[in-house]
Formats: sequence, structure tokens, C-alpha cells
Amino acid sequence: MGFPESTRAKYRKKQEILGVNLDTLNPSKHVRFSPDFRSARTADGVDIDFTKSEAKALAYLSGLPGKVVTRNQILDAVSEPGSEKNDRNVDFLINRIRRKLGDDARSPKFIASRYGEGYIWLSEWSRFDPDAAQTYFLVGPLRGIAAAGEAKTVVHKLATHLTETLKEQSRPDQTVLMDLDYSDAAYLGAARPKYLIELTVIADGSNFGCVLTVKTGDVGNLISVQRMDIGDGRELSQANLRQIETNVPFLIAKIWKSEATRSEDIPLPVAMNDVFNTDEVKAESWRDADARLSALIKANPDDDEMKLMYATHLHSKYVLLGPELFTKGTDTCRDDEQEIERLVLETLPFAQSRPEYAIMAAKLLYFLKAGYENLAVDLAETAHSHSTKVASSLAIVGQMRSFRGQFDEAQDCLEQARKLAEKKSDFHIYVLVIQCQLMLAANDRDGLKQVQRELYRARPATMLFFEPILTDPDRPSVRAKAVIMMLSRARAQGILKHLFYISGRLFEDVEHRENMMRAPVTLMRRRF
Repeated sequence: MGFPESTRAKYRKKQEILGVNLDTLNPSKHVRFSPDFRSARTADGVDIDFTKSEAKALAYLSGLPGKVVTRNQILDAVSEPGSEKNDRNVDFLINRIRRKLGDDARSPKFIASRYGEGYIWLSEWSRFDPDAAQTYFLVGPLRGIAAAGEAKTVVHKLATHLTETLKEQSRPDQTVLMDLDYSDAAYLGAARPKYLIELTVIADGSNFGCVLTVKTGDVGNLISVQRMDIGDGRELSQANLRQIETNVPFLIAKIWKSEATRSEDIPLPVAMNDVFNTDEVKAESWRDADARLSALIKANPDDDEMKLMYATHLHSKYVLLGPELFTKGTDTCRDDEQEIERLVLETLPFAQSRPEYAIMAAKLLYFLKAGYENLAVDLAETAHSHSTKVASSLAIVGQMRSFRGQFDEAQDCLEQARKLAEKKSDFHIYVLVIQCQLMLAANDRDGLKQVQRELYRARPATMLFFEPILTDPDRPSVRAKAVIMMLSRARAQGILKHLFYISGRLFEDVEHRENMMRAPVTLMRRRF
């Protein structure tokens, strides 16, 4: 049902101002709102714009569907600090929203009045683009500006330059917005930014400072605080611009580190990189991590946590990019191994008191195959017995036990880790891949088939890489043979070198190494 004809005639003259075609607006159909509720689109393709106050009211009301909301609650949601509050302002605001949505107060589809109580949101609704990615960085809100006076223009310029620099430094999939009037009420649910960069202006006599506070958008966990001196606030200096351009990479790196070391129970290399995506994404992920870590280490060269993360990062280069590196002959295994050895040995006192890092130090020492194997196993087992990140330590200890041929004990660890993993997550795939390695080395074809099926169901794209490795060498699958036929000789050699370097050579028993490598070697010998 649309407007009654009398109401339609009354507001037809205001269509241009309201940005609504009343003849085509049908409030009984769904409306998609933008994440900040500053605009909407009807099912008929009509675009509607909302003011800042209207957007805040819409966000608040729609976030409480079916519940009566008082005028005072709406006032609190939309009012700026220090502004005059008036119940009648809410009524005017709601009437404007109704007109834009084509809602009839006598037969409402969106907002109903509850006389003496307030208003209630009735309608079904959805976001403007349900498939749109979450905003990654949001610059805002701006606080303390009332005290800044004449510095207001300069702070706006600072925020704009910060936003543009963030866009230049961020990945294409990381959306950056600026909303200096940001309020939680206008960004509910999935619209809530992942990270907020608040700006707070403080006055010290005739001089001003701007504090940049970076925190998570969901629960407000603090990540970074920086202060900038903006002098008398009359103009933004070149020094201020350079400071922003210098600080942004460091700021992004700290956010990246907070993600990589978050409290979730997953191994550090999985948290640091997109391990199981396409080659292009892997390369981008590794380069992104390299830039972030380099910035952090440059700022804190004696930070043991950073050094151990960088050692893990060097190891992940071969996990992620090994086939490409070995195919082109651009691998630097010896140099990287020496650097991993140096970094891990330097950080062992730090790592031994932190089980999650001790586990990673052990994994890296074992990977080196330089005589540290017994030390690595003892370190891993001790850390596992004290670790609170149980799933992560189970996966790594299980892998190390499999390298030593302790297949039953290893499988027990990995089964526990698999059950603790969220289905289809990167950690779930990580555990399944380690289980496949174990089954290959143990020549357990029946067990391998079960794990292999779960791996392919959870992440079908892994089939292209793993099928020639996991197939039965005596009765290879058609799919495995087809994959091999697509490879050049150089690529085939690169894949074999990669597989042996990151996995095959780590098994202590020669027979287990042969089992691990038999299928791809057999297929590639037949092919070439």
C-alpha cells in the first residue's frame, strides 16, 4: 500500500528535496539500507538519501525490531554532545523518515506509533549490499573538537590525509572509510567496522595535539595510541603529513600483528598467512606479512616476539611459495635456514616461558635438520604439557611425532585437534593436511581415503594440488594423471623439490620418506 492520494498530493512538490519518486515507491516491498543508513534503495530501484540524524534513528530503531522505543531513547541515540534535547524533535524526525520511506502512519509498514510510549520498528529489511565486505578501517569519530576551536579545519585535513594514506597502504579488499561523526548506533551488526581510528583533539594552552587511538570495532580492544603535535592549529604542516605517512605502515603492522597473535587457538603460521588459498593470494599474503614484520622489527630490533615471528615467516615462505621458488631456482634455502637458526636460538629464553612460542621454536628447530631434533622434541612436548592453546599444540606435536614414526601417538593428537577445529576453517584444513602426510608415511591407504575425502569436501580447491600426492601410485586416479599432464618438466621438478623440502625429508625413517614421495615421483617419472 502506498500513500493515500491526499497525502501523496501534499508531498509531491517535495519529491526533489526528498529524493523519492512517490509514484514508484512501494513500502510493502523490501528496502536495502547502506551500512551507515545514509541511503537506501527500494525493490523498484528508487534511491533514498537520509540526513545524519535520520540515519542514526533508523540504525537504532531497526536494531530493535518489534520493541517499543521511547522518545528519550531515540534522542540519546541521535543527539550530539551538548545539543538541546526535545521530545518534539523526535516526532519531526520520525515524520521525515516516514515521508522518505513512503510510510503511512495510519497503516504503517516500517515505523508504528505507540501513543504515550514511543515508536516501534515493524518492517523486514536488509542491508544495501548483503555481499559487501565489512569496512576494515574507519577513521572516526572525532572527539574534543569543541575545545579545539580554530584547529577544527586542520584536524579535518589531518583525518582526510590519514584516510587517503590508509587507502594507499591497505590491500584492495580492505575498505577504508572516514566518518568523523561515527556512532555505534549507526553501524550495527555486520556494518560495524573491523577497526576504528579515533581522533581526540586536546588543547595545551595555545597549542593543540591530536591523539590517534586504534581499537577493534566490535569490543573496543585497544591496539595502538599515538599523539601528534599540531601546533597552534592554524595549518597542517608538512611535518604532520610526513608523520602520518611514516606512522601508517607501522599502525597497519601493529594491527596485522594483533590478528596474527590473537587469542584464538590456531598455530601462528596459519594466523599469519592465507595458507590454503590460490598461489596469487599466497604470494600477496606472504609479501604483506613481510612488509608488516619488517616495519615492526625496524621499530623494535630487540623484540624477541617479533624475531620468532619473522623466523616463522621465513619458514612459511617455502610452505606458501615453494613450488614457484624451486621451479624458477630462486630459492635461498641455505641463507634462510641460517637466519631461522639465528633467530630461534636468540629467542629461546623468551620462548621457553611461553608455550605457544616454544611450540613454534621447536617446529622450526626440527625443520632445520641440523642436529636440534632431540632438543626440538623435548621443547615441544614440555610446551604442550603447559599450553592453554590446546588445539594448536596438539597439531604441531602430532606432526613432530609422525616425523619420528610414532604414528599411533601422532594420530591421537591430530584426531583431537581435528575435533576441536572449526569445520572448513584454515586450521581444520591444516590438521587434515598433516593427517594426510601421516597416513602417506605410514602407508595407511584406508585411513588416507577417509581423511582425503574430508579434506576435499572442506576445501575442494585443494584437490588440484594434493591429488597427485595422495593418489594410489599403483592405481592413480584419472584426476591425478590429468593434473600431471598439465605440468611442465620444470614445474614437476619444482613440486617434487618443494614436497621433499617441507615434508618428505623431515621423516626420520627412510621407508616413511619413500612412502611420502612415492605417488608424485611415480606419476612424474611416467609422464617425463
